[in-house]
Amino acid sequence: MSLVPRRYAASRGWHALVAPGILVGLFGYAIGTFIGVSIAAMLGVELAAGA
Repeated sequence: MSLVPRRYAASRGWHALVAPGILVGLFGYAIGTFIGVSIAAMLGVELAAGA
């Protein structure tokens, strides 16, 4: 995960927005993963546990 947005928010003095920004990013990753797994399941793609 890139630290640039966190540093940008901190450098602009938006310290109160650093934690919510990180949480929104993590929430986006979770939603994207859920959607991706759901589409793979609908298509019948076998998901591997590891490489």
